[in-house]
Amino acid sequence: MQYIDNIVFLILLVAGFGLFAKSLQKIYRNITLGRAINRSDRKDERWATMARVAMGQSKMVKRPVAGVLHLFVYVGFIIINFELIEIVVDGLFGTHRFLASIMGHNVYNFFTATLEILALLVVIGVVIFFIRRNFYGVKKAEHERTLRMAETGCQLDSNH
Repeated sequence: MQYIDNIVFLILLVAGFGLFAKSLQKIYRNITLGRAINRSDRKDERWATMARVAMGQSKMVKRPVAGVLHLFVYVGFIIINFELIEIVVDGLFGTHRFLASIMGHNVYNFFTATLEILALLVVIGVVIFFIRRNFYGVKKAEHERTLRMAETGCQLDSNH
């Protein structure tokens, strides 16, 4: 009986992964509906652009306010995933704050304080983005331009 919490947590965790897998299948299905485009040219340039834009978030420097807010959300979600690992381990094995034993209590306290601050900044950033989009009419992307480029086979360059 003492492990019932862990078993319930495991069942819910597996169910969550199942729902996640189902969502991934839908996304994959939607992606495969698109027309194939040969993108085997300029591999080094394409990987460099992906690293700079997607991972490095280089486009965010063009709009400083949106860039800072986006940085809060981006970094916050990455860092918060470390806390998620701790939650899963603690839930499965019945431990409490297992990272504290690995990091040491001082580093762990700094880590958790940083998580709390970043979580607050994520909420603030998301709320501001929501207000900008829904009340000030700020558009996310030029959908027509993107669709035209996809239809004609044109590719986005790194300046857009």
